[in-house]
Amino acid sequence: MLKDKDGNTIGYQGFNQDITERKQAEEAQQESEETISGIIDSSPFSIQLLDPQGYTVRTNPAFKRLFRVFRLLIIQSLTTPILIVPALNMIF
Repeated sequence: MLKDKDGNTIGYQGFNQDITERKQAEEAQQESEETISGIIDSSPFSIQLLDPQGYTVRTNPAFKRLFRVFRLLIIQSLTTPILIVPALNMIF
């Protein structure tokens, strides 16, 4: 607040910043993520996304159907994820 010599308010001081471009970029990124998510989820192909350490961060419904994830025992090691499928007695 800006005041005169008698202490009366005579104005305000501040700054404005146009964030239009940032907001547009955030919205575009959100739309892009939703598009990619839709493609992954609707793909008839099994998709598994891994982080740089090799841990699963996302799978799609086709992956879950293919590997029957609800019945999988997933063992993560520091080097390689190991999937054990009890019904098939196979280790991947």
